[in-house]
Amino acid sequence: YDNKQAIGFYGVDNPPGETLRYASNILHILGHFIISCIRRRNLMKELEIMSYNDQLTGLGNRYALNEYMSKVDVNRSMGIVYCDVTGLKKVNDTQGHEMGDRLLKTACESLRRVFDGYGLFRIGGDEFLAAANGVTREELSEHVRLLKEDMRVHGVNMAVGEVWTDKAPRNQDALLTEAERLMYRDKADYYKRTGIVLMENSKTENMTNTAEGMKNAESTVNAVRYEDAPIDERIIRAVQEMGFEVMTPIQQQAIPALLEGRDVLGQAQTGTGKTAAFGIPMIQRIDPEVE
Repeated sequence: YDNKQAIGFYGVDNPPGETLRYASNILHILGHFIISCIRRRNLMKELEIMSYNDQLTGLGNRYALNEYMSKVDVNRSMGIVYCDVTGLKKVNDTQGHEMGDRLLKTACESLRRVFDGYGLFRIGGDEFLAAANGVTREELSEHVRLLKEDMRVHGVNMAVGEVWTDKAPRNQDALLTEAERLMYRDKADYYKRTGIVLMENSKTENMTNTAEGMKNAESTVNAVRYEDAPIDERIIRAVQEMGFEVMTPIQQQAIPALLEGRDVLGQAQTGTGKTAAFGIPMIQRIDPEVE
């Protein structure tokens, strides 16, 4: 019994009469031991689920992704679909985090309907990834088409980056990076079509995020190219190779201050370049001589 419920039966057939009393004691001890083992097994299962699954969506997390990638068949093809939910921050700010969670769940269900049977992961706050080992290029493209159609039907939008290779590399980092880059390109195209509404000094600015940078003729922030800032030329080349030339407003304000070693607290919408705003100064200030 466990919590007053029968969970199993065990016993000894035809024990000698003179040992019956001892057999009874042993069976009671054995029962407690079995229950303890079952509880430990169930606890380990729960811990494994918590460790490898995102609690909100039920998809695998980054640990699950790493585990999946370590077991792919390198002799088969590999397809990666990198997704980013657009407009999540705006929903959180204007409608509350409960509605934001609902948006994430809706995006998750779109992925499940289309990529059922493949590896599905939530790898960031608004980022999802589908990994398909053994899929053909045509099958992957068709799945992406169906995903976009499903998102349209269910009122959710995700930027999508899609990559495919005929043989899965042993190190998947380059494949994931390329999928992420294509996702950001798709995201930039989305912002170019629809625009982003930013609030600054009580004035509404219609900011359009493109691969060439944030552009807006009426913006109160003058366009500043990366090469005009005190940024290491090697970093500038890397940023330009990714297709970016002009710093976004958050980058213009944060990067110089961070390069001077000052503390900065910044706030900006999703997709406005916040990661690069702190990432570029962080990389530049690394001293390779210090271990």
